Amino acid sequence: MRHLNKVCAIGLGLLASQALSAPCDDISIVVDTGTFTFDCTNNGTEADVAVFFSDVNVAQVIVANGTPISLLNVRSAGTPVTVIVRGATPAEDPTRLGGIQVPNVINAPPVFFELNINGNFDAGMVGATRLVNSTITGNVNAPVSLIKKGAVPGRLDNVFVGGDFNGPIFIEESGLPSAGVGDAVLQNLEVIGKLGTATSVIKVDGTIDGVEAGELNAPITDMAGGMDKVSIGSLRIVTTSGGAGDVNAAITCASGPTEFIVEGALKAPVTTGSGLGDTLPSVEYQFGLGGLQDQIIFGAVAPFTKTWLGEASVGGANLTNTPSYAEVSAALGHGAIGLVPFDLHDEDSAPVGGTNPQTLGNVVHVCHYGPVSFDASTGEQPIVFERRLKAGGVWETVSAGCHGTTIGDTNRDLRIGFGHNLPGGFEYRITPVMRGIAQLKSELGANDAPVTNYTYMFDIGSDCIEDINGDNLIDLADFNILLFNFGLSPGCPIQGDLNVDGAVDLNDLQLFLFKFGTTCGAASATGGGGGATATIAEACGFNHSEAYLAWRASLSPAELGDHLKDIPAILAGR
Repeated sequence: MRHLNKVCAIGLGLLASQALSAPCDDISIVVDTGTFTFDCTNNGTEADVAVFFSDVNVAQVIVANGTPISLLNVRSAGTPVTVIVRGATPAEDPTRLGGIQVPNVINAPPVFFELNINGNFDAGMVGATRLVNSTITGNVNAPVSLIKKGAVPGRLDNVFVGGDFNGPIFIEESGLPSAGVGDAVLQNLEVIGKLGTATSVIKVDGTIDGVEAGELNAPITDMAGGMDKVSIGSLRIVTTSGGAGDVNAAITCASGPTEFIVEGALKAPVTTGSGLGDTLPSVEYQFGLGGLQDQIIFGAVAPFTKTWLGEASVGGANLTNTPSYAEVSAALGHGAIGLVPFDLHDEDSAPVGGTNPQTLGNVVHVCHYGPVSFDASTGEQPIVFERRLKAGGVWETVSAGCHGTTIGDTNRDLRIGFGHNLPGGFEYRITPVMRGIAQLKSELGANDAPVTNYTYMFDIGSDCIEDINGDNLIDLADFNILLFNFGLSPGCPIQGDLNVDGAVDLNDLQLFLFKFGTTCGAASATGGGGGATATIAEACGFNHSEAYLAWRASLSPAELGDHLKDIPAILAGR
């Protein structure tokens, strides 16, 4: 092994007679074989170092007295070289490394680095192929870019950062066509503080595994920005003195993570696909209480036939039937986990699928396990809306002109609005449009897929349509609703339209009066013309209902309106 101690002033332009003092006096080079040319320049209290290695396998840049290095410039010929930067003793590790440059000579072999820095790595790394087995007690404040060299991909492995990793990370694959060969690697990275910033990014064309940080602020994706290359194994974002344990940036990957632990909160989407078989890895996701605040999407790559075998827990409790679960998003942190194609999230829908609210307003919320979209510019509705009498009958399609559909704030919520409150006494059924210009899609960007072909159903009120307000009584409260809507003919569902003909008119009034004064399921008071009709006929001076009805049919619209307004008082006074 050749050892050059405190040798400067040779090669690369320095005069042999130039006198040097610390910090260059504190720099030495040790190589295992081959030759090198070493140039060191004082830069104030720091050193600028340039070294050219020829046929060297391992080289050590050894620092005494903690001397900082402002720039380390390395070139190599013949064989790949591993450059170790360290102190003469661990206590003498350099207190700062400004940056590393490796000139990108096409035919040059790759250069690998092992760094031991008792301070900050400030200006980043350009042109190197590997950063491994390194300890940086301070911050990394600039980009780390690990490039491919021939068949050798970039690799960051077994690196400890005691502060924040503020710069972006770029790691290139070798470009070899064989599956699993030449992948870039980011693994065994431990960052006590924050990993990335809102303006940086982590791009890896290969595998990410064993990454732990106090907070994740940089989005993770592959070099092309898609999900066709990067696969994530273990990713742990754990609360430390240097981070809140939150995931604040989007993660996009081909498969995984097989373990994903977030001690804080997931505040940005995670999207995973897979090119492997029909099942995704048995992914385990762990979140703190209320920590699932954004979206996790599985199987976001065609042909969208994947199943997921993993588990997810929030606050220590496993979600049931993941990723189609009974828990509402609000209990988890308002986020959701979905498998493409996205299914209906019954528990988040309003009304909850399969339930029977007594009354309902004019908006239905159909919620999914992932973001959905449709082309609103076509004017076509992305759902089919149907109803039928709860007592039985044929399903009828409610005209698309009777309702409008929009996407809610979370993108998972499809809001279907009506001009009037939906009437009770009916079953309602909603199914998505699965093809054509109005198709309802799982929103994945360039890889949109249809949603699952689900059926969402609910009832409103009692089994009898005459009970308009759903309290099982057919009384003045119901009559007042019918009277309020009397004369309207929107052609759409409206309270008081008992015969489902699109209008509230005398036919509906006749049906209602026949059951007035009864409870749902009970017969009318007198039969024939109905108890209420007979009561009104008697109060108006008619001997029987038929005469009263004939008189009412002879009234002008204005006279009929005045008479109808009097009916509540007539019935209340009897």
